[in-house]
Amino acid sequence: MPSTKNLLVRIATLDSLLSNRYHNYSLNDLTDKVNEKLSEIDCPPVTRRTIEYDIDFLESAPFYVEIEKYRSDYYMSNGKITVKKCLRYKQNGFSIFNHTLSSDEKYVLTEALSYLGQFDGLPNFESLEALKIKYDDKPIKKIMLLEKNELDQTTHFAVLFTAISQQQVITLTYKAFNRTSATKYILHPYLLKEYNRRWYLLALSDDTHEIKVFALDRIVNIDICNKNYFVSDEDILEYFDDIVGVANYTEEEVLEILFWVSDKDVQYIRTRPIHASQIFFHSAKENKLRQLYPQLEGGAFFSINCKKNYELIQELTSYGSNLVVLSPQYIVDEVINYIDNMNEKYSFLRK
Repeated sequence: MPSTKNLLVRIATLDSLLSNRYHNYSLNDLTDKVNEKLSEIDCPPVTRRTIEYDIDFLESAPFYVEIEKYRSDYYMSNGKITVKKCLRYKQNGFSIFNHTLSSDEKYVLTEALSYLGQFDGLPNFESLEALKIKYDDKPIKKIMLLEKNELDQTTHFAVLFTAISQQQVITLTYKAFNRTSATKYILHPYLLKEYNRRWYLLALSDDTHEIKVFALDRIVNIDICNKNYFVSDEDILEYFDDIVGVANYTEEEVLEILFWVSDKDVQYIRTRPIHASQIFFHSAKENKLRQLYPQLEGGAFFSINCKKNYELIQELTSYGSNLVVLSPQYIVDEVINYIDNMNEKYSFLRK
């Protein structure tokens, strides 16, 4: 399986080279040409082995391309003639972008377009619908109800979606909830993420070179900036590995958080973990915990490994008395403070 990083750029470049009947390209030539294209968009070079994987990819599903291997005379700088092994499409004039879709491929495409069509506010939504009609005479119909805010123009979703896909640097004018005035940031946008019915942008700050998170509904304005886009070599999804929600505070350490869940919510927590690291304790470990906490009858014990943030405390307290945090004391105190503050706010309503 070829590396997915910049795969579309590599495949498009290889397609152009392999369909060219006026030049003879060896594997080394193809590698050099692909790297030239990658350098134009500030992407790191790839190895000859990666290009071999890409060619194998073209020869397999869904393309099943026939690639011809042949020998060609090559004139060296010293005037000598040598022979090099070259590659090209076997069929003259062939391109994967001229390929007629099979019935199975049309089905996969229309299903994918139907899924994308459920997201109101996606850029080029009308084009998506027209493309689906081209291959399937039924218009896009909603078959899913997603519990989230619509991606209308006020969220700037379409502009950010395009900026990320086109690798464009942006100038973002942003007004945080706790600020009286807006601030401008120059950003390299990487990812759009939804959490708790709100959309967020994950981006690299051009000034501090730190990853920052911005709520889309607090964005005042977006302008495209004429600067080179920085392509990160790191997996940006790792930003979320140690947190619940979107706030990742570098000064916070990853904690093992132990908690008990009542019988009422055990199955819910088991099938919908609070965090990907969640562990369900049983057997000897469970027996030991029951001896330590005899006040907690029934239920089950769990643990997660993540950093403290506001979203974590909100999630832990959202189950009310059906979830009790047991350790570490640092998180226990945070939960108690959260509950105490809530009790204080409701105190005037007690009768």
